[in-house]
Amino acid sequence: MNKQKTLIGVGCSHTQGSAFIVGPETPDENGMYELASSQLKEKYKTDKVDEKFITNLSWVGKLNKYLKYDRVLNFGLGGRGLEPNIRSLRSYAYKVKDLSNHLIVIMPAPATRKEVLHLNPKKEYTGDFFNDTSDHETIQGQSNYILDGHLTSGIEDIHPNAKLKKSYFENYYHEEYFEYISIMDLYYLQDYLELKGAKVFICVTLAGYGAPEISVEDYYEKLISNSNKWYEFFAPEHSFHTELQTPPNIKEVIKKINWLFSISTDESLYLLAKKEGFNLHEAGLVHDDRHLTELGNEILAQGLYSELKKYE
Repeated sequence: MNKQKTLIGVGCSHTQGSAFIVGPETPDENGMYELASSQLKEKYKTDKVDEKFITNLSWVGKLNKYLKYDRVLNFGLGGRGLEPNIRSLRSYAYKVKDLSNHLIVIMPAPATRKEVLHLNPKKEYTGDFFNDTSDHETIQGQSNYILDGHLTSGIEDIHPNAKLKKSYFENYYHEEYFEYISIMDLYYLQDYLELKGAKVFICVTLAGYGAPEISVEDYYEKLISNSNKWYEFFAPEHSFHTELQTPPNIKEVIKKINWLFSISTDESLYLLAKKEGFNLHEAGLVHDDRHLTELGNEILAQGLYSELKKYE
């Protein structure tokens, strides 16, 4: 049995803390990362920080202030979706085997973030990635750059693969379908990790102070209302023992997921953040960046810890 208590935070840039730095892909030769703005450099009295410093600014590091676990692993991937998160956890579980004394908190990115394998003319693959609806809206809004299916000058500067992305959104993008797949994948991931001994929670963030205004069921009301359609869609055709192969109803799956709401229970901390700014832009630290500040992450972590104690 692995006796070292380990916290793993999983998600996108909100988990990784990558908004605080120029880019997670650009460490220097000493493994240090440059802070994203002069304001951040002034606040933290340094130009460069290491990954431990970044994790301690994120909700993952803040949560461990309360938990006091032996080890903290930040599996956040800036700009990415659930698919690479699943891959990271499966790879870790393959190497570690025994996940006893592991707490894994997953804060999923929007379900519409998808990985797409893109083959170039030489049949060599290049990793292509479609972001959430922001990409969709941007491409639709740039219709003046797309005439009769041909790219005009300028579109490549905005979206390097604009023609490909336009085709994707027109022919393959379906938000409700992606939500359904995401819910099913989260449940199967949770079940797999629990079988290996881990405690697993899926975080739903609700900014605010006090009791949650909506339930998980309400949060996914649209998805649930269409569950029969997807239930039938995925039912195997022309198979033996069809009833054993048909996916479970999404309503039942949602009830089995260990949801973790994050609502602040510290009014003074919440009011301070409301005054200073919850995100980097409001706080005047990084222009036009809506990721949480260190204080915002503190509030998020405090809410998570408060909810986790209910499971003890």
